[in-house]
Amino acid sequence: MEVFVINLKRRTDRLERMEAHLSSIGLKFERIDAFDARDCPLNGKVHWLRAYVYNFLSRPPIGHVGVFTSHRHVWQLMVERKIDQALVLEDDVVPVDWDPAILDADISSIGLDMLRLEQIEVLEFVHLNPLPPESYSGRKLLGRRISTENSFGLAAYIMTRSGAEKCLGCKRFWFFVDHFRMWALFYDLKTAVLEPVMWKQDRSDISDISVDGERQKLFFALRKIPRKIMLGIMLVARRVF
Repeated sequence: MEVFVINLKRRTDRLERMEAHLSSIGLKFERIDAFDARDCPLNGKVHWLRAYVYNFLSRPPIGHVGVFTSHRHVWQLMVERKIDQALVLEDDVVPVDWDPAILDADISSIGLDMLRLEQIEVLEFVHLNPLPPESYSGRKLLGRRISTENSFGLAAYIMTRSGAEKCLGCKRFWFFVDHFRMWALFYDLKTAVLEPVMWKQDRSDISDISVDGERQKLFFALRKIPRKIMLGIMLVARRVF
């Protein structure tokens, strides 16, 4: 299985840590240059509509664009190279209960497009919009439980080519890239998380791909609208605005 590590060019320290982690468990990887929200111009990178309708009634924060663009590049490579499955890692994760047998698992055979190997630990996000039960929910893989209870997080996952194609179907950037309930609702992405997880984020040095200025954070917080109302409108219309 191909292994991709998303890393900012200026964060050589993170790359060195990832090289050490992956070397310790015998993994070779390809580095993917992350979109730098601090330096890169947005022109030509991501196309959006006038409103970032799901969360804010305005242009998406540049940090969110950075994360979306970085992962989208991996999905494009998978489709172009006809890669059946790939392990995708952000550069701030560490292995905690790694089982190399996962590299030989065919997640598409159990109906999955994507299997997350890391679960977000931020308290308010742990049970964020759990996905409805699917045929694979509750099943076992390598002695671990497949769960649809946590539908947020993008630090470590296995993606199939079918899943990559579905994600590339999102022509417009209009919701958080790691909010998989939205992917499931609008793009039929079959996703779950494997528990216990195999990777965890290093909370002492969170990825700065998605860093936004304090002024920008305050601006978007003030423009926040009720998500459920907007989501309800979109679901009734069954379209992406």
